[in-house]
Amino acid sequence: MKRAKKVMLLSMVFGMLAMLMPFSAYAADIRTEDGTIGEDETIDDDLYIFSDEVEVEGIVVGDLIASGGNVEVSGNVMGDLYVTGGMVSVSGNIDGSIYAAGGQVEISGIVGRSIISFGGQVRILSDASVFEDVVACGGQVSVDGFVGDDLRAAGGSLDIKSEVRGDAIVSGGDVKIDEDKVAGDVEKNVDMEKTTKSTKREVEGFGRASSTFNIIANAAVWVGMFVVGAVLIWLAPVKTKIMVEKISASWSEFFMSLLYGFLGSIVLGVGSIVLIITLIGMPLGGLIIGFLAFVAWIGVLWADMAVGRSIVKLVGVKDDSYYISLLAGRVLSLVIGWIPCVNLLYGYILFLVVLGAVIRNKMDLLKKGRRSTAKKAAPKSKKK
Repeated sequence: MKRAKKVMLLSMVFGMLAMLMPFSAYAADIRTEDGTIGEDETIDDDLYIFSDEVEVEGIVVGDLIASGGNVEVSGNVMGDLYVTGGMVSVSGNIDGSIYAAGGQVEISGIVGRSIISFGGQVRILSDASVFEDVVACGGQVSVDGFVGDDLRAAGGSLDIKSEVRGDAIVSGGDVKIDEDKVAGDVEKNVDMEKTTKSTKREVEGFGRASSTFNIIANAAVWVGMFVVGAVLIWLAPVKTKIMVEKISASWSEFFMSLLYGFLGSIVLGVGSIVLIITLIGMPLGGLIIGFLAFVAWIGVLWADMAVGRSIVKLVGVKDDSYYISLLAGRVLSLVIGWIPCVNLLYGYILFLVVLGAVIRNKMDLLKKGRRSTAKKAAPKSKKK
């Protein structure tokens, strides 16, 4: 019976993977120690790199997801690039889009689709060429490269010298833009409340037309997150058990994780901002932002498992492998996701309890390490 259940669950996981990748199947390459991809190296899969120093000079056939203190991508990526770090430099050619966040973000080279970038300082250099849109937000934003469609920029200081084939909407304290290079309309410091009625009608029409697409996209995201959760259970079963127990073992465990998460979010959030503002602490600030992003994106799956485990226990189903708990938790998140306001509160609580559980687990490991060191350092009593 147990073997049949495992086969069924594995079949479900691989079936969902087939739905997400109907024409090709890649097994992601995950690297956490050596963050270097040489110039003569080709990765035929999606590549995940989490390291202090990340340097990609080779070719990545799929997507590249990278996070570190210093991230440099000079090679070619045939998919999308998702990157966070203290210092982010992208000089290679990206066939898809770039999604970048960090203390300092610098982008050049050819980008086949769009750029969405957030940071303390965002620079899109003159030798950059972006075929579609550019969205850049930060303390200091400078855009010099070619933009094939629309440009959206916001920040304390904006310096826009790009040739923009579409419209340019910029908002900031100090805005400099060469309007002669913008083919479409230029709007500075736009007040969204003063949007014209015709524009509102266009937006509403687009919303109705894209509702079906949104449903399909949300379903794909849900399936994808379930698959990620299943892989997380498979790769780290012990870690998963510890995190789930720190959330759902009892009400006291839940509220303790919630409290630690609330305090941790304040300390880490404020700390990362201060570090980025000081410039010297940008790398560490970027790492903290990357850590919080990981908790918000991947870590909440542990919270889904914890909630699902409570549901599974109520109905009397045994689930030692956590796959059924993950499924139940994801279904509940899907249902709550359609309830306005409640979905935001629910998601925020899940983020806090997972962050708190991670912090508490790290504190437990530090305590064990100190005890082990103290035992080794203690002098052994000699027998008479």
